[in-house]
Amino acid sequence: MIRLAERPSVKTQLFSTLALIAFATSVIAGWAAFALATGHIEKSTVSDETRFMIERGRRADTPFQRIDASHAAADKAFTQLSQSLDDSSIDALFEEAFERREDGTRRMPERFFDGATLGGRPIAGMAGFLSPKPMTPQRKRVVIAGLEAIRTVSASLEGEVASLALALPDDDLLIYAPKRPDRLKFYRTDAPADFGIWRYVQSLKRTDEWSPGTQCDGLLQVGWDPSGRALAATCQTAILRDGEAIGAWDTTIPLNRQLLSLLKTERRVATSLVATQEGSLVLAPELGFAATADAREVNSASAHYGVEGLVEQAMARDVKAGAFITDDRQWLARFHKFDNPDWMLIDLIPQRGLMLTQIRAPAAIVVILLFSLLFQALAAGVVTQQQVIRPINVLTRRFAKEETGDGAADAETVSQRKDEIGELSRTLSEARRNYSDLIADLEQRVSERTEKYQRASEAKSAFLANMSHEIRTPMNGILGMVELLMNTEMDDKQSVYASTIYSSGSALLTILNDILDFSKIEAGKLELDPHPFNLRQAVEDVATLLGPVARGKGVELAMRYAPELPEHVVGDAGRIRQILTNLVGNAIKFTHEGHVIIDFSGAETDGAAAIRVDVIDTGIGVAPEKVDAIFEQFTQSDSATTRKFGGTGLGLSITKSLVLAMGGDIGASSTLGEGSTFWFTLNLPTAVPILPRSPKIGDLSNLSALVVDDLAINRQILKEQLAVWGVAAQCVDNAEDALKRLTEIAAAGEPAPIVLLDYQMPGLDGLQFAKRIRNAPPPNLNGGDIRYIVLSSADDDRVASEFKALGAMDVLSKPVAMQALASAISAAASVGNEEIVDAPEDGDVTPDEANATSGSRQTDVATNRRKVLVADDNAVNRMVIEHMVDRDTYELLFAEDGREAVNMFRSENVDLILMDISMPEMDGVEATKAIRSLEAKTRAGPTPIIALTAHAMSDDRARFLAAGMDDYLPKPVAQTSLTRILQKWLSDEDAASEVA
Repeated sequence: MIRLAERPSVKTQLFSTLALIAFATSVIAGWAAFALATGHIEKSTVSDETRFMIERGRRADTPFQRIDASHAAADKAFTQLSQSLDDSSIDALFEEAFERREDGTRRMPERFFDGATLGGRPIAGMAGFLSPKPMTPQRKRVVIAGLEAIRTVSASLEGEVASLALALPDDDLLIYAPKRPDRLKFYRTDAPADFGIWRYVQSLKRTDEWSPGTQCDGLLQVGWDPSGRALAATCQTAILRDGEAIGAWDTTIPLNRQLLSLLKTERRVATSLVATQEGSLVLAPELGFAATADAREVNSASAHYGVEGLVEQAMARDVKAGAFITDDRQWLARFHKFDNPDWMLIDLIPQRGLMLTQIRAPAAIVVILLFSLLFQALAAGVVTQQQVIRPINVLTRRFAKEETGDGAADAETVSQRKDEIGELSRTLSEARRNYSDLIADLEQRVSERTEKYQRASEAKSAFLANMSHEIRTPMNGILGMVELLMNTEMDDKQSVYASTIYSSGSALLTILNDILDFSKIEAGKLELDPHPFNLRQAVEDVATLLGPVARGKGVELAMRYAPELPEHVVGDAGRIRQILTNLVGNAIKFTHEGHVIIDFSGAETDGAAAIRVDVIDTGIGVAPEKVDAIFEQFTQSDSATTRKFGGTGLGLSITKSLVLAMGGDIGASSTLGEGSTFWFTLNLPTAVPILPRSPKIGDLSNLSALVVDDLAINRQILKEQLAVWGVAAQCVDNAEDALKRLTEIAAAGEPAPIVLLDYQMPGLDGLQFAKRIRNAPPPNLNGGDIRYIVLSSADDDRVASEFKALGAMDVLSKPVAMQALASAISAAASVGNEEIVDAPEDGDVTPDEANATSGSRQTDVATNRRKVLVADDNAVNRMVIEHMVDRDTYELLFAEDGREAVNMFRSENVDLILMDISMPEMDGVEATKAIRSLEAKTRAGPTPIIALTAHAMSDDRARFLAAGMDDYLPKPVAQTSLTRILQKWLSDEDAASEVA
C-alpha cells in the first residue's frame, strides 16, 4: 500500500514554521542591539590593550639591553687591549692558549673550559678555534686582544647573558659559555678545518653595508646538539673600523632561557609569539619549553597563527606598541616592536572571548522575545491540532489500512462532517477502493509479462548459439580451403580472385562477430572470464598481428609499455585483446601516412594496476562535435566514412560496452585532418607470474647503445626500455649525426656502441648508412667493429637480405617485441666476445627434464610423427584440417562422430585430439568425458583435447574446459592458429605449460 505521508506531519510543519518565525524575529532584534554596542566595545578594548602592551614591551626589551651592554663592554676592552698589549706577551699567551692540531688548526685545550690559568690568571668556560690560514703578527694581536677582552668582562656577564663569542674574518672564533652542556666540545674537537664562521656572520647582514648596533636573527639549529632539534637565537654586534667589520661579537640565546620567558608572562590570558619584522616565526607555545624543535614544527606553528599576516598588519601601524583586531576577526592582537633586534612581540587574545562579553546585553532581550513568540506559536498550534490535524490523522490511517474498533468509529465520524474535511474523507475512501483493484490487476499482468520475457530471452540465447554454430561451420570450409588455395601456384588473376574471396569471408566473419557481441550485450548475456595473464605479451601479440597491416599502408606502428607498469594481471585477456584490436585496427584503417602509437601507462597501487591506454594516430580525425556520437550503436563520423571504409558501426559501441563491463572508462579526442587519440582505463588486480620463463639472455647492464630514428616517440620508447635493462643509451634523429657520434666515440677510445638503426629516414636512410660504414667507416673505426640491428617498418625480404649482406646483426620488424629486441642485443653483444652462458635458474625446466615428464607424449620426434586424432562429422572440415596440417610432422587419424573417436582412442596411442562438439551418436563433450574416464581407469597421463568448434558464445569456452578439454579453437580455423595450437601442446619444451 502507498503511504499518503512520507514527509513530516502538518502538525510538525506548523509548529516548526511558527518557531522559526519567532526565533528569526528575536535574533534580528537582538542583533541590532548587539551591532550598536560592538563598535564602542572594540574601540575601548583596543585602547586598553595598547596601554598594557607599552608597559609589557618595556619589560620585554630588558634581555636585549643586557646583550647590548655586554657587547659594548667587551668591545671597549678589546679596543684598549689591541693598543696596549706588547708583542712578547702576545706570543707567550698565544703559544700557551692554542695547541696546533694535525689538520692545521689551533684550538684551546679542554682545561680552559674546566678551569685553569693562562698567563698566571684564572680562566674557565672558554673554547677557541683558529683556522689553518697563515698566522701573521696582526692576526695574533687581534686574537689575544679578543681573548683577554672576553676574560676581562666574563665576571660581569654572570646572570646577564649565557654566552659571549668573538668571530673574526680569518674564520677564527673565541667563545665563552660556562654553562653549555656539551662543554664547547664542538669547537675544541669536532669542528672541521674549513669551518667558515665568518661566511655565516656575513650572511646575517641586513643590507650590503654593515649596520651599527646589535642585530638578532631568527631561530637557528645549534651545531653542538646531538639530537638535531635544539634551537636558539643569535644576536651580533659588528666591530666596525672605517665602515668595515674587523670582527663581530655574538651572543647565543637558547630557546629555554630569556626568550621563552617572553611567552610565559601572559600564558593564561593570551597566546604570545615572537617573530622577525620580516615575518619569520621565532617563538611560539607549540615549540615547547624544552629548547628543542625542528623546521617542520616551526613552519606548522607559523602557518597556524598566520604569522606573516600578523606582522604585516602590525608593521602597517607606525607605532612602537599597539593593539588591533585581525583582518579575519579571529584575534585581538597586541604588538611591541623591539628597539634591538628587529623583532616583534605579539600577544593574541581570542576574539571569541570578547564576543561573549559583547553579546550579554542584547542576549537577554532576544531570550524574552523568543519565549513570547514561542508561547503564541504554542497556543495557535493547540487550536489547529484539535480542528485540523486530528481529523487529517484519522483520514491518513483509514486510507493506509482498514480500521477496526474505535479507529473505524472515528473515521466514520469524520466522513459525516459537512465541511471540506468530510468531503476529503469520502473522496479518499473511493480512491482507496479503486487503488486496491488497480494494484491487483497490475501484479497479475506483470507476472504474465515476466514469464513471457524470460521465455523469449532463453529462446534468443539458444538462437544466437545455434546461428553462430551454423554460420561458422560452412565459413570454416570456405576460409580454410581458400587459405590452402592461396598457398598453391596460381596465375595473377586467380590470386586476385582467391584473395578477394578470403578478404570478403574475413570481413563477413568480423561482421558476424560484431553482431553476436552486440546481441549478447543487448540480451544482457555478456560475461567476462578473468584469469591471470601477461598483459605486455597480450599487447605485443596485438601489435604483431596488426603490424603487417600498418606496414602495408606505409604507416609506422609503435608500442610503449611503461616500465613501472606490472606485466602480470588478472582480467579477461581475450576481451582486452578485442578492445585493443578494435581501437588499433580503426586507427590504422583511418591513417594514410604518419604513425599509430599504442601507449600503456599507469602504476601499481595496493595490489592493483591502474592502467591507461592511449591509441594515438595521425589519420583523418573526427570533427569535435561528433566525437561522443561515434561510440553509439550503428554510428560512424559521417556517411562518407561508411562508404569509403566500410564497417557496421558496432565496433566502438562494443568496445565501450566491454570497457564499462570491466569497470573502466573510455573516451576520445580528435582534430579533423590531424589525427585522433582514443583512450581507455582499467583497474586490474596484479598477479603472481605463472607463465613459462622467457628465453634467457645475457647481462646487458654494461652495454651502451646508439638509437638512430627520426620519430621522437620511437626514440623515447627504446631509450626507456634500454634503461630498464641497464643499457646506457644515446639518441640521434638522423644517420648523419649518428656517424658523427660514432666518430667522437672512436676518437675518445671508447668501445663502439650497439646501433639500433631505423630503416626509413629522411636524408641518409638506414640502408645508405649501412653502406657508408661498410665502405667508408668513421675514422679510427673498422666498419666491421660497428654492430647494428635494423628496426624496419617495411616488410620487405629483399631489403632484409641486403642489410644482412652488409653486416647487420639482425633485422626486426616494427613494432618490435621487447623480448626479441633483448635477444638480438644480447646476440650482438656476444659477437667477438666470450660466449654468454647462463646456468638455469631454480624452476627452469631443461628439454631432457621435459621429455622425462611428458606422460603419454614421449614420442621421439626425430623418428616418428605425432599422432593427432581429428573428430568431426563434417567432411569439408576434415578436408580443411587434413590440408592445413604438416603431414611430415603429424600423422592424422579421422573419426566421424564422438563414439568412433572414443573407440579409436582405445586402439591408438594418440598424442592430441581435435574434438568437434556437435556430432551424431555422441557429441564432443560426452566423448571427452568418456576419454577422461578411460584415462582414470588405466592411470594413463592426460592426452590434450582441443575443442575445435563453431560454438563461439562467451560461455562456451568455460563449458568445454569444465568438461575436461584443455584448450579451445573456434571455427573458422586459420592455418596459423591451428599450427600454433599444435606446437603449443606438442612442443617438447612447452608440452606441460599452459599459455594464457
